[in-house]
Amino acid sequence: MLYFRGKCTTAEEAMVEVWMSENPFHSELADQWLMELDEENEALLVELAISKNDIWNNTFQEINITGDEKSLKIEKRTKHKSIDFNWTSLAAVLIGITIVAFCFFFYSKNKSIEIATEFGQIQHITLPDSSKVVLNGNSKIKYHRSWDKNPREIWLEGEAFFSVTHLKNNARFTVHLSSGKKIEVLGTEFNVINRENHDCVVLKSGSIKLSLPDKKGIEKEIYLKPGDLIETDQTAVEQAEIKKASVNPETYYSWTKGKWTLDGTSLGEMLVHVEENYGVHVEVADDKLLKKRLSGSIPLSENNPALLIEDIAQLFELQLVKKNNKLILAE
Repeated sequence: MLYFRGKCTTAEEAMVEVWMSENPFHSELADQWLMELDEENEALLVELAISKNDIWNNTFQEINITGDEKSLKIEKRTKHKSIDFNWTSLAAVLIGITIVAFCFFFYSKNKSIEIATEFGQIQHITLPDSSKVVLNGNSKIKYHRSWDKNPREIWLEGEAFFSVTHLKNNARFTVHLSSGKKIEVLGTEFNVINRENHDCVVLKSGSIKLSLPDKKGIEKEIYLKPGDLIETDQTAVEQAEIKKASVNPETYYSWTKGKWTLDGTSLGEMLVHVEENYGVHVEVADDKLLKKRLSGSIPLSENNPALLIEDIAQLFELQLVKKNNKLILAE
């Protein structure tokens, strides 16, 4: 990792570059290290690198080199004194680097990956099985780096649209929500909202089994077909209120295409999305305005909530007033 930080000597840089050039896999592995490097991984690699001399010494004892071969190597080394390092040292370093590489590879395979977005940021992610995720603003997902031996599982906080790859062995794909709910699918497309006080699942295609635990931990299973919406309100005192409806799925995943599609959508619903995804709170001068509904579409501008709010005000034919550091929509 010192190589990537520009802290190697000239000889060390040459050794690493020889190692990367001798096999395309080495170069790809180095690129992956550079992208995924964090403090914990770096500490592990440093520890492994420090011990590489011991690893080499143990390995060297297993190598059977004849006396003639030793003499030949010594003779060649004498003739090429202009080289900054000898080839025995280079071989030791290359073997050490290779051992470190595979140690890091097997260590990192079972590590978890966590990806979080800022307010207003949308990120496209490819999962280990080639399934796709579009992560909305102010959201987070976590999953195992490798699914070779681990189940296809992902943990979500916030909002995401999933396009799940169906595997030949019918392996299930599970999305765990922070509220204790879980979604099980084989291959499908669906949108999930998992926010502090409410959850919402809308199925675009395929099928979904949604498990909803009650206060006693008993799970209620609900099966969704394309166009179904399941929404729960966590503010209920005894048990979360469950709402099921048939909707136009595009209304709920159009944000992945850079717009909001409105299908009788209320101003109140839109302002909730603005606050959840962009972190901006907008008030209304009269609560009855929250019930106003419209159909159509409105463009989304990444990291520009001010423009979005202005478009909402214009769409609903309202005035945007700034008062005491507050944003207020009024007639």
